[in-house]
This record gives sequence, structure tokens and C-alpha cells, in this order.
Amino acid sequence: MKRLFVTALMVATAATMSFAQVTKGSSSKAEGYLTKGELDQAKTEIDNAINYMNELAKEKAKKAPKGKDYFIKGKIYAAVATADSTNLDEAALKEAIAAFHKVESLEKETSPNYIMAGQQIEGLWGDLFNKGAGAYGEADYENAVKYFNQAKIVKSDTTNYLYTAIAASQAEMQQESLDNFKGYVEAKEALNDTADMIYYQQVILLEKTFKEDNQAALAAVNDARKYYPMDKNLIQEMVGLYLKLDQPEEAIAKIQKEIDANPNSEILYYDLGYVYDQLAAGAKKAEDAEKMAEYSASALKAYESAVEIKPDYYDAVFNIAVNYYNTAAATWNEANDMSMEEYRKRGEEVENKAKQQFRESIPYFEKARELKPEDRMLLETLAGTYLKIGEKDKAAEIQTQLESLPE
Repeated sequence: MKRLFVTALMVATAATMSFAQVTKGSSSKAEGYLTKGELDQAKTEIDNAINYMNELAKEKAKKAPKGKDYFIKGKIYAAVATADSTNLDEAALKEAIAAFHKVESLEKETSPNYIMAGQQIEGLWGDLFNKGAGAYGEADYENAVKYFNQAKIVKSDTTNYLYTAIAASQAEMQQESLDNFKGYVEAKEALNDTADMIYYQQVILLEKTFKEDNQAALAAVNDARKYYPMDKNLIQEMVGLYLKLDQPEEAIAKIQKEIDANPNSEILYYDLGYVYDQLAAGAKKAEDAEKMAEYSASALKAYESAVEIKPDYYDAVFNIAVNYYNTAAATWNEANDMSMEEYRKRGEEVENKAKQQFRESIPYFEKARELKPEDRMLLETLAGTYLKIGEKDKAAEIQTQLESLPE
């Protein structure tokens, strides 16, 4: 029993000695040092005061530091942080903001300390943000980024992210720009709000061009499409990235799944056709005529579905015409590549087949012409098609139209 008592006494003595080693401080003295501008002494005094009170709280001798103590600490560290107007002490600023937030966690919203802590935070943020805006106005974009980033230490919100991203873009600080555009859209999403499309596009562009990371760009596209699912540019961006990643089958599967959910989307059908067109081009390059015909037929079917939904969909109408035209041109070239002997046997038959295929393209070229009567490339192609089938008057009419177009 005596041994147990001695052990307990030793533990108690050790705790007392440990507590005795903590330097006592006073928040009121710290505030006095602050008033006199003696920041080093103020900082030391408030740190000692809060540490001492925390140790007291552990011993249950007294309560922990109050909101007022942390408010004084926040003011002192804010003064330390901004003492050098040309060189912000970011570590001290973080301590100040943490102290002010501690006030808010300890005090009621209606208490003077709570209100003043919020005012201190807003004041620090406003000062740094205004410095950033001033630097931006003077085209000092690097300093604008610096000040906007420092303002984020105080209060990180959508405004900070957006202005930092724009300033960084002007300063050609691409990584900084990317990080902050991403931060902006993520902050908006966290608020159950939606960033404007242009900012998602900035993330996608920087992932593609600066980072050269098509996989990350595709992830950014998919993120944007959660909010803009039927945006034509985003869908086409998605398709283009799948193709760059050499994942056409994934693109087809994704678009087809979306068509099942949105069967009246002409845009989805158009982009499905575009993917098949790219596959057809690859098959042509590989000299795989069977695959080329298969993919071309799938592309044509998709474009026709798009036009059924939206008859004045120029791109789809034009691509149907081009699809027929390319088939005809391939047949025509077959006749041109024949030897003289083979041409005598079946050259005329093949040419007639090609002419019929050219005729199939004309209604779609003409429809496209109605939709865009000043499209020079379209008119030139249509004039050439009429010449192929021997309709010189039609070709001449279109040539006259071409000559009347402004340069």
C-alpha cells in the first residue's frame, strides 16, 4: 500500500513539475504590447497566455482560453503578418485566421467578439483582394496572382479562384491558371451551383494543351457534361478525345447508351455518325474495303437519323451528301484505275454506277445549299458533282452563284 502511494505521489509530482515549466502569459498584457506596436513581445505574450490556459484546462484548475483571448491572438498575428507592407508573413496570417475562426467556434453569433472576428477576416481579405485587383488593373499580373492567392489564405471562395485563374492566364502561369479554374468550378459545385460553360472549357483546354493529358481532359469533359449534358461542343469534344485516345469503341458505346436515354437528340446521332466516319477513314487507309463500307453505312444511318429528328441540321445533311459522294468517287476512281483492256470490258458500267451514286448525293447537297447558300466549298463540290453526271447547265448556274459571292 505504501508503494502504491509513493507511485501516485511521483506521478502527481511529475505532472506538477511539467505544468510548472509552462511559461505564464497574459492576454491583457499581450494586447497592451500590441497597442504600443511591440509585436514580438505581444506575440510571445499571447502564445504563452493561451498555452498556459490550455495547460490549466488540462489540470481542470481553470477553464480553457475564451473567445476574447483568441481574438487578441488573431489581432496580434494579423499585425505581425502585415507589418511589412511589401512582404506578407503568410504563416502569421494563417495563425491569425485560425485564431479568428476559433473565436467563432467559441462565441455566440451575436457576441461582440464573434462579430469583430468576422470583421477582421473580411478586412484582411478585402485589403489583399484589392491589392490584387489594383495590380491586375496595372497589368502586373504576377503580383495580382500573388495577392489573390494570399487573399485565399484568409477566405477561399469562388471569387478568389476565378480572379486568380484569370490573372494567372494573363501572366501565362498555366499551371496556376489550371489549378484555379478547377478550384472555381469545384467550389461552385460544392455550393450546388453551376459554373458557366466557359470555365469548364478553360479546364479542358489547359488539360489538353498545357498538360497534354487527354485522359484528364476527358474527365473534365465528363464533369462538365453532368451540368451541360446536351451541349453540342462538349459532346464533340468528348468524341474527339476518345478518338485521340484511340478508344472509338468506347465512344460508340457511350454515345449509343446516351441515345437510348435521349432518342430525340440529333446531336448524339450526328456524333455517332462522326465516329463511324473516322473509323471508315482508318479502314480506307488500311485498305480494308469491307470494313470501310461497313463503317460508312453505319455513319450514313446515324446521319439520316439526325436529319429525321432535325431536317434543317446542316452538318448532318452535308455529311450524308459527302458520304454518298465519297462512295461515288471511290467507284469513279475504280474505273480510272482500270487497264485499257479492262475498261473496254466494264469501264462504262462502272462509270454509270458511279454517276448514279453521284446523283444520290445531289438532293442532300441541294438541301445543304438551301441552308447555307453562301458556303463556297459546298457550292464548288456541288458544281463538280453536276459536271460528273453531265448536267452542265446546273454546274454553270452554280458557277454563276459562286462568282457573285463576296471574296
